[in-house]
Amino acid sequence: MRILFFNRWVGCHTGGTETHIKELAKRLASRGHTVHILTTEGGELQKYHNDIRCWYVRKNWKEPPFSRSLKHDPALFLYALMFTVKSFSIFLYMKINKISFDVISVHCFLEAFIIRFLKWLLHAPNVFVFEGWSDLEAIIAKHADVKICISNAIANRCYVKYRYRPIVIPIGVDQKRFSPIGSEIPKKRGEHEINVLNVNRLSPTKNLDTLIDAAKITLEKASNLQFIIVGDGSAKRDLETMVKHYDISSRVLFLGKVSDMDLPSLYRSADIFVSPEVTKDEYLITVEEAMSSGLPIIVTSPSGVFELVGDSGLIVFPRSATLLAEKILELASNPELRRKLSEKSLIRIKDYEWNYLIKKYEKVYLTASFQKKLDISNIN
Repeated sequence: MRILFFNRWVGCHTGGTETHIKELAKRLASRGHTVHILTTEGGELQKYHNDIRCWYVRKNWKEPPFSRSLKHDPALFLYALMFTVKSFSIFLYMKINKISFDVISVHCFLEAFIIRFLKWLLHAPNVFVFEGWSDLEAIIAKHADVKICISNAIANRCYVKYRYRPIVIPIGVDQKRFSPIGSEIPKKRGEHEINVLNVNRLSPTKNLDTLIDAAKITLEKASNLQFIIVGDGSAKRDLETMVKHYDISSRVLFLGKVSDMDLPSLYRSADIFVSPEVTKDEYLITVEEAMSSGLPIIVTSPSGVFELVGDSGLIVFPRSATLLAEKILELASNPELRRKLSEKSLIRIKDYEWNYLIKKYEKVYLTASFQKKLDISNIN
């Protein structure tokens, strides 16, 4: 089967959607399928070039390597239009050179809109994968040949609002890579130190200021806590300023972007994983990785994340630093509770092993491809 993943940012940006696409692409390629990716130029796919054919759209001058709102990026529509035009030229080149696909996988609104517009040119079924929720995506996804979503919450919302229900297949996690067994980095400063970890893109939308506020509250009551924040992004300077203002710089460590090689051992070095992000119906890859590493979890999202965490973690009301601090202190002071939640995480995450879930994704893509062949045979 020949599969094309069409996504604007996977070639130049790292995030939840991009990580999901890369995992799907490399795992389907390892199962013998021919996989192509059409994306914006960048270095994020370099290590995949031996197994995956990458087609690159040249990045526009001064264009950021990720989506931003119109408020923060006045040229948003211009950049989207240029990406559309450049993508069309590549699709036209493929058509002229008889490069075709059995299925095209899209994961966001713009790419789905382009594929719908170019259906006359491509003659390939398309699969729309909901990585989260928006009404625009739900509307454009109605026209896809097959729909997949990563949570039941998204599927239910699609049905209630637009009367269709996508196939639910969650994002997987490599449980051999992310496991409780391994070395620890960074080393704890003392025997009774409690490491509280967050892994995220440091964006204003990630609600990390609530975590800093909670850190201030907890450190006033417990001096043995160390907060480790992994990731980079536009909000980093503001978050560092908050930490300095609260005079907690010695207990809050910003590690920046960590290599894929070091990330598993970093999870293993932690005692508690906290995600203050407020999501709607999706869930978070970093929470999966933390659970697979045997960490007790604290999250602040009530819907999609709840499907994943269930009773294996603590769920608090969003944007409440006081409540978040209370739960951090509760776990920090109760090793038995941490142990029980860790055990529950390891049991619950077994259903999210990539080796199991990739077969489900493969079946959906094969079904879409097979349907295309049936349609052709009916014409003939």
